[in-house]
Formats: sequence, C-alpha cells, structure tokens
Amino acid sequence: MKLLVIGAGSIGQRHLRNTLQLGGVECAVVEPDPQQREAVAAACSVPVFEDLDEGIAWRPQAAMVCTPSHAHLEPSLRCASEGIHLFIEKPISHSMDGLDELKRLVEKNNLICLVGYNLRFHPGLQAVKRVLDEGRLGSLWFAEIEYGHYLPFWRPDQDYRKTYSAHRDMGGGAILDLIHELDYAQWFFGKGTPISAVGGKRSGLELDCEDLCVAMVEYERPSGMPVRFHLDYLQRRYVRYCKVVGEHGVALWDMPAGFTRLYLPTAKNTPEALDGTVLSDFTDFDFNTCYIHELESYLRAVENGERLPLSLGEAIETLSLALAIREKMHPLQSSV
Repeated sequence: MKLLVIGAGSIGQRHLRNTLQLGGVECAVVEPDPQQREAVAAACSVPVFEDLDEGIAWRPQAAMVCTPSHAHLEPSLRCASEGIHLFIEKPISHSMDGLDELKRLVEKNNLICLVGYNLRFHPGLQAVKRVLDEGRLGSLWFAEIEYGHYLPFWRPDQDYRKTYSAHRDMGGGAILDLIHELDYAQWFFGKGTPISAVGGKRSGLELDCEDLCVAMVEYERPSGMPVRFHLDYLQRRYVRYCKVVGEHGVALWDMPAGFTRLYLPTAKNTPEALDGTVLSDFTDFDFNTCYIHELESYLRAVENGERLPLSLGEAIETLSLALAIREKMHPLQSSV
C-alpha cells in the first residue's frame, strides 16, 4: 500500500514514524514549508512533495490529513474525489461547511474514512466502556468529564502563540482543541444535546479564543443522561478524568493517576466499604500505543474492509455538538 501523509507537523511526523515502524507500507509526505520538507526527508528517507498535486500524482491508495484543523477540508475533498481512502486528524474540521460534500464523496466512492480520535484505543477508557456495556453500574445517573492543562506547557519546544490552539479561525480554543472528551462521551452515551455553557477567555494568555468552557450536555443513553464538561487551557497541574455515576456505584478513569477503578459496595454496603477494583492500570502505558492501534485499525480497514471503530457520521456529529456548545456558551463577565 502507498500512504500519503499530508502535513509534517508534530502529529504528521508521529503518524509517519509509526507507519514506518509497522512496516509493509510505502510512505510519502506533502509539506509546503521548505525547512520541514528538508527535515522530514533527512529523518525518514521518504519522498517529500511541496504540494498536494505532486502527492496525488504519486498515486497513493490512502492519505492521512494532518494539517491544522482549519485546513482539513480542502485536501480531504481532493483526496476523496480522487478515490483515495482518508484518515483525518481530529476534529474533522473547524466548521460544518463542506462536510456534507465530503460525506457524499466518501459514500459515492466507497471509501474508508477514519477521524483520529485515538482515545477510543486507550485501555483505561475501553475499561469504562466495558463496564457500561455490561450494565455493571445499573441505571446511569450522571457523569463528569474534565480536561485541564496549561497551554504553554503542551509543546515546550514551540511558542504556543504560533500554534493553531491559540487561534479561533484555525480551530483553536478549549472546546474544539479538547474535542476528544466530547467524542468519547458520544461513544459512551450516544448523541448529545447542549443544555447550557459558560466560558470565554479568563486568563492573560495571548490567544483569541476561549481558554475555559464549562458545559452541561444531555445524552440519549439513557434518555436525559446529564454530563458536565470542564475544558480549559489554564491548569498548571494536568487534570484529565471521567467519572460515571450509576445506581450501583462509580467508574473512574484518571489519566494522570494511571488507572481506571470501579467502585461498587461490598457486602457491608457502607461508604467505607466501597471496593475500588482496578480495572485498568496504565501507569507504565506508552501513550503512543493508542496512535499505533488507531493506525493499525485504519490500515486493516483499507486493506481488508475491517469495520472502523467510529463512523464518519459520528465524527461529524461530534463536531456539530462542539460548535453548538460554543454557540450556546454564555461569556463570563470577568473574562479578560
């Protein structure tokens, strides 16, 4: 198979390295920046093209779109129109414009299309999903999902002000940038409808988008399931967790702590007798493994028609929810 990586930023280079590590796939890269082209060609010894026309002339069977969010749609449409299978980094775009046409082309040309929500391949969240599918919590009552991390700490080798994360028109802002949390909530609970949201720019960070959003979303499984999201660029201490509460107990995924626990009452049935069973211990887990498993799933789907872990329609629905939350978000009076 010939695989074209479009965009040689950090995520494009990660996917390229992982693909070369897996072996059995011939790779090439499209990257308009001359310094990036030179660096990738030297590091990976693959063909590197200046523009997409050259990349398509290389006749790839599949492509990975790893450009910033606002630049996902154009190369995706071009590849789909050429009958090239697609992997698109999350989110699928920064707006809904053109996504109906993309979906039409994917269906018309019978293409594989996966959007890069790699947390669906994380063992801790997979453990929570099994708990929910098995009904071990009984009737579900509510859930809380939080992700907070100080934006300048994300990529220490880059000026955060020059990344897409700091620019609304490039797909930045806590809501779209942290859309993984909205995706796995949909995986757990089905379609969501925003009820309320507050947020905005609270800090002195140099960006033109929200650095905080707190939202309530109602989900369809079970009907009326309320989930509170807290998403921010502000916390100096990295926080990322999901807590699902049901009639029988609590499931807790804590990313920094490295575990998923299931809290169910023991025979004593007292607050002190909750059994915090460890369902997944990922303290020594290499997070790149999520990307590798995601890539393997995509390649198997392209080569063998294996079922994808999420549909193009789901990815579009997640973006629609994110944009609806942003539209509904009430600005805080004390925002900077």
